[in-house]
Amino acid sequence: SAQKPLKFRRWQDLRGKTISIAAGGKYGPEFEQRRDQLFKVEENAVSTESRLKMASAHHVDAVLIDSFRNAAQLNASLNCLFPIDRWSVAAKSVGFEPLLIAVPKNNQLSKLLPVLNTAITRLHKNGSMQKAVDSVANVSGC
Repeated sequence: SAQKPLKFRRWQDLRGKTISIAAGGKYGPEFEQRRDQLFKVEENAVSTESRLKMASAHHVDAVLIDSFRNAAQLNASLNCLFPIDRWSVAAKSVGFEPLLIAVPKNNQLSKLLPVLNTAITRLHKNGSMQKAVDSVANVSGC
């Protein structure tokens, strides 16, 4: 929350902090390697709202939120949806694993995965993927 913004530029910035994550959440090898060594993890809250309330009450230092939004969009969304506290979102990502599509090998869709991979690569390169994400991520009036 805005009372004490946590600046995250490198892993050392989290030393001694308590981070709230989604129950059972895994956030990539770098995060997991440092978990419970460099920082503590709290994963008992049932919702993002509960986790944000924990941060507001200073029970945790920060909340890790898995979002398709960029930092500015997530910042706007949090401050619109939870206006009691003013929220700050780090510009640097913790480094989530990418989202991947998986289908059973015997499924008809498995034959389409190479075509889908090519299309996704093209959409990333020409900026269409980001435009599509931005169009659904922008907050207009909550």
